[in-house]
Amino acid sequence: MVNNRTLLLSLEVCWHCQGRRNKKFTRARNCFQTWKKKSKQYPLRNDWESVKDNIMYEAIKAKFTQHDNLKKILLSTKNHKIVEHTKRDAYWADGGDGQGKNMLGILLMKLRKELSAENKNEDEEI
Repeated sequence: MVNNRTLLLSLEVCWHCQGRRNKKFTRARNCFQTWKKKSKQYPLRNDWESVKDNIMYEAIKAKFTQHDNLKKILLSTKNHKIVEHTKRDAYWADGGDGQGKNMLGILLMKLRKELSAENKNEDEEI
């Protein structure tokens, strides 16, 4: 089951390990603070910039398809713009001033569109 902490852990493992299993990350899974400390010890994977959006998309897709309540909330936003608003991140969020890329919001809107289309197809089959 994917929750916020395992989502972050998954991203961090992908960020550093480039597909290699790392026992320190596996042991740290149950302790979020330990993981945060250990994760900074490993170099950034070489292809991170080219794969991070796909990794995040797959992670949020897993999260929102495994939790019906979250899926309902996402679908209830209809066609509204989704913005991750924080000044701590200008890539995944809007940078706090609206100037950031807001990639998390963009990916959530992409997922919402995909889930909405699936729901529509399921309704038509009934």
